[in-house]
Amino acid sequence: MENQRNFGALLEGNTPMNGMPTKERVELLPVDLIDPHPLNPRIVTPESLDEAFLESVERNGVLQPVFVKLSEGGRYQMLAGHRRLCASKVAKHTHIRAIVKRKLLPGEESVFLMDTNIQDNFKDMLPSQKCRALCVQYDGLREMRCYAQLNDEEEGEIELGGKVIKFHHLEKSRRAIASAYGLCEADVQMYLKLRSLCESWMKLLDQKKVSCSAAATIASLPVTGQQELYQYVAARKIKITNAQAEDIRKLIEGGGTLQPEMEKLFKNDARPVSNMRKKYRLPKAWFDSYFKDMTGAQIDTILENALKLYFASDKPA
Repeated sequence: MENQRNFGALLEGNTPMNGMPTKERVELLPVDLIDPHPLNPRIVTPESLDEAFLESVERNGVLQPVFVKLSEGGRYQMLAGHRRLCASKVAKHTHIRAIVKRKLLPGEESVFLMDTNIQDNFKDMLPSQKCRALCVQYDGLREMRCYAQLNDEEEGEIELGGKVIKFHHLEKSRRAIASAYGLCEADVQMYLKLRSLCESWMKLLDQKKVSCSAAATIASLPVTGQQELYQYVAARKIKITNAQAEDIRKLIEGGGTLQPEMEKLFKNDARPVSNMRKKYRLPKAWFDSYFKDMTGAQIDTILENALKLYFASDKPA
């Protein structure tokens, strides 16, 4: 059965006694009248559905209602429940249990849209996808909070995902998001910082050629600085460390320029030689005679290539 955790948990609301919203009516809607949301970050296909989940929907139907909004021509647009809708179609069910959101608060649509995607798929998302999902969720929550404050509705409540949520629970958006998705606030803050990362660095992040922490530090640089740094490391195939990224950030914030300083920063590897020796378990005299003038990245490349050749041979010496 699809993950039962819902957006209500995100805002620490109280579940009504019957487990269903107290004000919004559950309707049976024809599945053929419901369209996927065009901004849904994940494409749901029958092949992407879990077999056990499909069997459960086929046998029991959809127990947790989906959320939809009214669209043009008497149709509906999915907000939360794309997997449940797809499974219902595969099972050849003609109708699905749904709650129609006829009045959406500012920001509420994006919160609904991202919630089930983050719950069901967050661990498998690329860093760029995690960044986008959490930023959209965060912006939506803040927009809802601002609306509540401007309209003197902080003591009011809304019903989301089968839970009754007080407006004042929107006060700390980062903490609410972290609690809902099993993250810490520092993780959420890091992904929020990544929204300023330029496209070239974001691709390296998705390819695991730079760590999230280093990328978040690079994201604090001006776009021109990010691009200049990218061109430098890409041309030399350098994997920048978090310590090096932090040194560059301090340099820029202190009014320095990148080009004269980058050679020094990358020549002096951030890792001590002793750590490199421990990593490969090499004697100090032998290590120093070959590698004393090399960076950690160069040492890694040479030794890893040597180890590959060694273990690829038929009969290692």
